[in-house]
Amino acid sequence: MSSLLHIFWSLLCLEGQHLLSLSLSLSLSLSLSHTHTHSLTHTHTHTMHA
Repeated sequence: MSSLLHIFWSLLCLEGQHLLSLSLSLSLSLSLSHTHTHSLTHTHTHTMHA
């Protein structure tokens, strides 16, 4: 029973690492695209005001 739990735990840890790296890269790309869109919108609004 304990060995099965150990295998499950090790699998969970491996999967967790994979998910962590995946979510990290996803959030990084999201933040990059968000910053890009934000700068574009900011420039647009600035041009509209001027």
